[in-house]
Amino acid sequence: MKTILVMVMLAGVWYTAGLRAENQVQPYQIEKYETAAAAANPSPVPSPAAPAAGTDPRMLTVEAHAALIAALGEASGKKVWFVTQANDPEADAFQREIEDAFLQSGWEVAASSKSARPLRAGLRVFAADVVLPDHVSIAVSGLRGTGFEVFAGSGYRAFYDKQKEKNPSFSGVELAPDQDFVIVVGPNPPATAADASSPSPVPIPVAPAANTVPRMLSVEAHAALITALSEASGNQVWFVTQPNDPEADSIQFEIEDAFLQAGWVIAASSKSTRPLRAGLMIFVADVELPDHVSIAVSGLRGTGFEVFAGTGYRAFYDKQKEKNPNFSGVELAPDQDFVIVVGPNPPAP
Repeated sequence: MKTILVMVMLAGVWYTAGLRAENQVQPYQIEKYETAAAAANPSPVPSPAAPAAGTDPRMLTVEAHAALIAALGEASGKKVWFVTQANDPEADAFQREIEDAFLQSGWEVAASSKSARPLRAGLRVFAADVVLPDHVSIAVSGLRGTGFEVFAGSGYRAFYDKQKEKNPSFSGVELAPDQDFVIVVGPNPPATAADASSPSPVPIPVAPAANTVPRMLSVEAHAALITALSEASGNQVWFVTQPNDPEADSIQFEIEDAFLQAGWVIAASSKSTRPLRAGLMIFVADVELPDHVSIAVSGLRGTGFEVFAGTGYRAFYDKQKEKNPNFSGVELAPDQDFVIVVGPNPPAP
């Protein structure tokens, strides 16, 4: 296996540009959406500040409401859960409109609660498992059909459990044992002036935080990954890696080697033209995870690394590109159903 080089990284790049403008792929992944400080020491939710000028309250038009009811009717009888930003009348009103559509479609509202801590702005759906059940896929598609951006991600239960094990004070949204997803209604996102900014060249990553250990696959993990991936032998895989980062390049090489030994075809492996968020991510073109992508996600998670996986990326990318021609997220080819994005090494928790 390739020798790990001296590790370098660009810490915190994805968040520093404003959660929407930097890499523009984070909305579709399961991620550490809670700030480290809040996770370690949750505090009461303050009244949200007034939205930025030009941000209108979210509401469903009559047509959008009717379309959502029609779409959700395909999964009538299923359960839905909501968590909404506390002390936020705008978020509360928007959540009630969405809930009404679910009720009129014959869904059962299993729970609707207020978050005891600040939530990230926007509308998100977190699915418990890697593979989206049909009714969750219908819910995501229906919500996206209203015209609002819906940040959807899978594998949340495993992510939550791992964070809780690492930090007992972690206070993310907890799923009940029988709960397969949750709709999280955060504050109204402000107008994104940053979206209009032009992308900048990728700088050489700064030195990592102290005690950050370079990522590498053990012999056992490498062998287990090959075994897991062999179940989908013959499929294609795509990679995008952080440039100017020997550590990221090295772990990508190890992962790519496992895919090759498992009989996968490396369709493309390129360097990003802009900074990537730290960590290992998988972005899936469609809402539904194809079987081979689910196998890839499970196999990579079996190595012990955190893998942030999310769906519906193609529609998200197209929408962002339409809003801002300078948008420079990771572009998928027409025949590409997913991409593995290898960002800098995350700092030690």
